[in-house]
Formats: sequence, structure tokens, C-alpha cells
Amino acid sequence: MRFDGHFFTALDAFQNAAEEPVLFVTDSSDPDASTSIGRARAGTVVSQALIHRSDLGPLGRTVLSRIAAALSQQTDPGTVLAVLAEVEAQTRSFVLVDSPAKLNRPAPSLWQHAWGLLPGTCFLGELGAKVTAIGRRGLPHSLKDSLRMPDSVLYTAGPQQLSATRGTALEQIIEAVRPQQHVVETPDLEESTRWWGPARPLELCALPRDIAAITHAVRSSGVRCPWCGVIASGAACTVCGSALLGQAPAVGAAHAVPADPSRALQPAHTPAPSITEGQPA
Repeated sequence: MRFDGHFFTALDAFQNAAEEPVLFVTDSSDPDASTSIGRARAGTVVSQALIHRSDLGPLGRTVLSRIAAALSQQTDPGTVLAVLAEVEAQTRSFVLVDSPAKLNRPAPSLWQHAWGLLPGTCFLGELGAKVTAIGRRGLPHSLKDSLRMPDSVLYTAGPQQLSATRGTALEQIIEAVRPQQHVVETPDLEESTRWWGPARPLELCALPRDIAAITHAVRSSGVRCPWCGVIASGAACTVCGSALLGQAPAVGAAHAVPADPSRALQPAHTPAPSITEGQPA
């Protein structure tokens, strides 16, 4: 689930959990998220929580949460965390605003602040990159070329009523991306405004379309943790923390599932950690 930072949200998730572990997608800029989840877990019978700390905005974290929920029904927790990290690494996140004033991320330049005072302009900010001004002539050609992501699903969420400039820019962005699918989400404008900065922001997220292929690649390249039985990659298991150095690749990992699900959550050498955090790519 996408964690909103509130203690009672986590508590409800634990109390309503049909099975363990409970997986949260949290905002990496929220320093108190893990503490709130830990406090909520302590008041329930749930023994384990998994956390994917995401650098994406509200829309991106919502989509990642849906992917996690679907994958949790099909595969083990270690694979879910690894797939989320890989999907996020391949995701591009944008915000489209009429003015760059108050934009928290990415940071606009001084001249863009000045340009934002003029009518007929809007601004596209890419998370982890830069802000691009869009004038009456529409998207710059260089921006059009860089936006092309034909194997993606484009998610958008924002106010229903847009300025003429932003509405035209959105149409051009969708045309430039050429996604396999465009999904319009119901926005949480209060949360989006808090996270991005400007009022009434329009969020856009382009995620890879073939999640199954990413899942297959993650599991095929992973190894089976000797303690908890899940498929993991890297130096340590993302679920129990056991070292993976020297482990052979899992045979048939693309189709493997833990033989004993209860053992998959209870390592034999040490008690299972109550909070496990997967690192975003």
C-alpha cells in the first residue's frame, strides 16, 4: 500500500492484513515513515513489515503500490521488493505547472521564475532532471525526442480544468511519449501540492509496460536465500538480511516458490526482523 505517513493508516493495514508480510511503499523524503510503521506493527500480531522507500511522487507511489499488491499474490516478498526497485529505476516522473514558483523538485532557474510571470507559458519538471519552459510554440523539439517511451504506460493525475497552455502541452506530451496505454487517475491534489509545491499540479508517470518481463528477469538472475527461501539479489537478502555472497543462482528461479511459506518468513538462524526496508534503485 502507499503509506501516507500517518500512524493509524499503518495500524489499519496491519489489522486488516489477510496474510504476512505487509508491504508499504513510503515516501523516501519522510524521515518518520519507518518509525510510524514500526510503532503500528508493535500493537498488532503481525510479525513483519516490508518497506520500499520510493523517490517518486504521490502518483508514482500509488502505481507502485498496485504493482506490489498484484505481485504479492504471485511471488515471494524478496522478488516483490526487487521488482519495485527495478520498475522505479525505469520510471520517469514529471509535473506540469503553470508557474514554477514554489516548485520543490526539480529546482527551476531564476530566469524561469521570471518567465513564469508571463502569460502563455507553462513548465514541465522531470524528477531528478530539470525544468523545461513551454511557450506558445509548444514543446521544444529536443524535449519531444527525449520524451519518447513507446513501451510504457503513461499515468496522469491532476485537476480537471487546465489552462489552455497546460492543456495543449499535455496533449503534445502524450503524443511525444507514444505510450502503449494512457491511464487517467483520480488525483489527490492536496498531497500532490504538498509534495511538488505549486497548487493544482498535474503529475505524469511513465512506467515500463511489461512488468512480467521485469519479474522474470529479477527471479532468473536472483539466488534463493539459504535462510528464508525467497529469491533475492545483491549482497544480502532484502527480506531477512542474510548474506548472499557465494550462493549459486536459483535453479528454475523464474517459476520457483518457497516450499514452506512459513519458513520463508521465519529465518532459522535469527528472529525475522520486524521492519525490512528495500532500497530504491
